[in-house]
Formats: sequence, structure tokens, C-alpha cells
Amino acid sequence: MKEPELKEHPFIMESGQMDNALVQYNVGLAVDHGLIKASSTTLDNVPTFLITGITWSGHEFLDTVRNDGVLTQAKSMAKEKGSKLFDIPFEVVKALVTKAAQSYFLGS
Repeated sequence: MKEPELKEHPFIMESGQMDNALVQYNVGLAVDHGLIKASSTTLDNVPTFLITGITWSGHEFLDTVRNDGVLTQAKSMAKEKGSKLFDIPFEVVKALVTKAAQSYFLGS
């Protein structure tokens, strides 16, 4: 899939650049896991979310995975178990990222 071209606002994409159902599904997951705040409605019989903010947990998670060393280490830990980091349940991803951050920054 090609990278969407960004307009003036970095979070607005042209329609058709990404599968809307997939985007909405992933936004719903982020809401369910307490990473973002969003209001929900239905447009053309498709559940649709309007993101209204990011939670403290969302900020903490982004700050952690934004570090390339931590993310690389978490991916490596998942690979050792025969999986890809983003193919495992989110709660496990958070735990691996936390463990990787502790190891990366504290050496433990």
C-alpha cells in the first residue's frame, strides 16, 4: 500500500487512499484499549469514529514506541517467540514494550 499524501493538516487524507473500514476498525480498537478518545456515529451504515483526543495512556504508549531502540528490542523479543510484535494481543504488546523500555533504559 502506498503512503498517503498529506494535506496541510497531517491527519487528513484523500478519500480512497486507505480502506475506511480498516481505519475505523483500528480507531475503534484504539478507543477500546484506552489510547484515544472518540465519538462514534454511523455514516452510510458504517460505524464511524471522530477522534477527539488522546489519553494519558496513549501518550505514554506513543512516547515509548517512538524510541527506535525500544521498538527494535520489543520486536526482537516477539520474534524470539516466533511472532511479529503487532500480530500479538495488544496487552502483550504493551507488556513487551514496557519490558523492552526497562531493559533499554535501565539495563535490567
